[in-house]
Amino acid sequence: MWSELKELLIGFIAAVAALLAIATLVTSASGSGAQDEKTGKKAKKPKLTEDLHSPIEDIEKGPVPPTSPRIMEGAPSVARLFIAPEASAPMRDVDQIEAIARRGLRGDRYCEGCGFWSEKDECEITMISQEDLDDIELETGISFDNGAHRRNIVVRNIALESLIGKRFQIGDAKFAFERRRPPCLHLQQISEPGVVKALVGRSGICIRCFHSGMVRRGDPVVLITISFAAFVKKAARSFWQN
Repeated sequence: MWSELKELLIGFIAAVAALLAIATLVTSASGSGAQDEKTGKKAKKPKLTEDLHSPIEDIEKGPVPPTSPRIMEGAPSVARLFIAPEASAPMRDVDQIEAIARRGLRGDRYCEGCGFWSEKDECEITMISQEDLDDIELETGISFDNGAHRRNIVVRNIALESLIGKRFQIGDAKFAFERRRPPCLHLQQISEPGVVKALVGRSGICIRCFHSGMVRRGDPVVLITISFAAFVKKAARSFWQN
């Protein structure tokens, strides 16, 4: 009798939490189109930190990435892995690396706190698309085989846009999308002419690790899916048992 009552109570808490989540989403969606009271026009969202990473003024806007979705012919996976021991150091190609929760990739400059953007506008880990790099080489002749893009994880067969707001697993480690990563002024200073211009609009994203583990070349990229109700039910059960 008591165990049945506990199950009913846990289910009730999960249902209430799910309804609150839906109400929050509806409210935020209705507020996203808010208008300026004076002009009657849609209010502009404040700019984030992307201005720090905009190309220098004399660089023209780079090529526009394809607007039509690519046809991916294989499973999403890791194509290459790169780290650099310190700011401006050449990127080193590795077959496997340990991702450390809330820090980054072991041996990389941002994990060690000595990257160019450390304590200013750093990303724990960066990711870029192999297909975008292939397109750039076809269009401009610029090759990024040596890691000149300065991103850590190169993935294939997945659109980076599909990872926005998502959590995913690579190898033994788990990650979450953080934000886009435009090409930066520092990259312009240490790379060959044309690199920054070529990367505009397709220079990758920032991600963070929330569960440590090994990442290897060839590992699949798998989205982590869990219903909100199931999450709340699990949390309520854990709280009740403790």
